[in-house]
Amino acid sequence: MRKIILLFGAVLALASCGKNTEYAIDGQLQSSEFEGAQVYLVDIATRQPVDSTLMSNGSFHFEGTIENPYIAYVVAVGTNGNAQTACVVEPGKIYVNLDSDSLSGTPLNDTLYAFTVASHEVDYSLELSIYMALYRSAVSAEDRHEAETAYDSIDALRIADMSIAALNTYKYNKDNIVGAYVLTLWATESHPKYSQAEEMLEGASDVVKNYTPLQNILSQLQAIESTDAGKKYIDIEGIDFATGEAGKLSQLVDGRVALVDFWASWCRPCRQEISENLVRIYKQYSKKGLQVVGVDVWDKPEQHKQAVEQLGITYPQLIDTTRNATTTYGISGIPQILLIGADGTIIARDLRGADIEAAVIEALK
Repeated sequence: MRKIILLFGAVLALASCGKNTEYAIDGQLQSSEFEGAQVYLVDIATRQPVDSTLMSNGSFHFEGTIENPYIAYVVAVGTNGNAQTACVVEPGKIYVNLDSDSLSGTPLNDTLYAFTVASHEVDYSLELSIYMALYRSAVSAEDRHEAETAYDSIDALRIADMSIAALNTYKYNKDNIVGAYVLTLWATESHPKYSQAEEMLEGASDVVKNYTPLQNILSQLQAIESTDAGKKYIDIEGIDFATGEAGKLSQLVDGRVALVDFWASWCRPCRQEISENLVRIYKQYSKKGLQVVGVDVWDKPEQHKQAVEQLGITYPQLIDTTRNATTTYGISGIPQILLIGADGTIIARDLRGADIEAAVIEALK
């Protein structure tokens, strides 16, 4: 009997240590700029650092235990910028090369790296950087529009390549964290309809369905769909800049055809749209029934006031102190300019440049 008990105890001991929960991440970055720099392991889902270490002789090391794999950024903080790449923190030995953004060592990291390679078969970074530089250095609205159009067309090719790689990877990884990660990238970059994104979750595991970044982007897509052209605008609250008191968007729109500009003082494209288009359009069409309303989605009142004076804004302003406006309208980037009809129906979203005035003229007919 004693031998049986000892054998049973040995089986339990083996079972308890059979599941490996230890991980080790060994990485390298051969650049003198990063020698002695801080290197962070950041959980993408929570956006919080999990661990940190120092770069030494071009290498760094993390180790720990993990119950459930998660996606993290490995971020090296340099004097002139950061170097980073995504990896899967899972049991085993993981190798990260920040020079080439390569991963190896464990099954999920091999899968993630295969996706990275597939989505970057064509490198668009040089062309994108050229047109971004042309956009920033443009001295006229026409030159800026031309550079922006070229940039967007090239970026569309990049997004198409990434989307194909992401959906191919997701097809075989609906039960793990890599599937959750690539589906989130697809939904974020390609801007599908909410219903399309929701359909992709058919047959997916809870690991995918409950992935926080994916849930966030699904909520955003749902908000975009509910405030798209043809839907009634949703009222939002804030501080009425003119009175300093609580106010609502509906009070400022007041049943008129209205351009609603979601912006912030630090946003360069926002300031350009205001100075080159919105101020002039308001002066030219306000007597014909147009209202223009600015919704500041970021600034404190004193920052907002300074920007209003600098830009010569005379149309009403609502300061969103609750940060609810971007959530309500599913806004991920500014400026976001909406045109609302007199009956409260949203006529158009994402208006920019010459398209703003053309849409106004048509609405005022």
